[in-house]
Amino acid sequence: MCEQKKDFDYGTVSSSSSTLVGSLSSGSWPRERCPITSTPLNGGNYVLWAKANEVYYIGQSEDSYLTDEPPATTEPTYRAWKAVDACFHSELWKSMTEQVASTLMFCDTAREVWTEAKELYSGVHNLRRTYDLHQSLIYLRVMILLRIITLSFGTFVMNWI
Repeated sequence: MCEQKKDFDYGTVSSSSSTLVGSLSSGSWPRERCPITSTPLNGGNYVLWAKANEVYYIGQSEDSYLTDEPPATTEPTYRAWKAVDACFHSELWKSMTEQVASTLMFCDTAREVWTEAKELYSGVHNLRRTYDLHQSLIYLRVMILLRIITLSFGTFVMNWI
C-alpha cells in the first residue's frame, strides 16, 4: 500500500538549502505516494483531473508550487525550491497520458505545467470545445425540428383520414 512519508517540511523552502537538498539525496525523497487520480489527463477530462490534483496538493499543503511564483534564482532557498519543484513537476507528468505530457514536457516549473494544462485543456478560450458545443446545439435543434415535423405530419395524416 502507499504510505506518505513526511521526513521534512518539503512545503517550506525557507529551511536551509543544504538540509533540504541533503534530505532529497538521502533517499527520503521522492516519497512513496498513492496516485493522485485514477484517471490521467487525456485532454478531455481536464476539470476532473485538475480538481483531483488541486484537492490533493492543498491537502498536502503543497499547492504553492502550482500557484506561486518561484523564488529568484539569487535567493538562498532557490536550489532547495527547485529540487522539490522538480519532484512535483514529475508527479504532474505522471498524472497525464503520454500524449498530453509530451505537449507540456518543456515547461520549466510545476506551476508552468499547471498553467499551460489549464490553458490548453480547460475549455476556457478553447476553440475546439466551442466548436463541439456548437455542433451539439445544432444537432439538438435538428432533432427537435424532426420531432415537430414528425408529430405535425402524423396529426395531418390523422386529420386527412
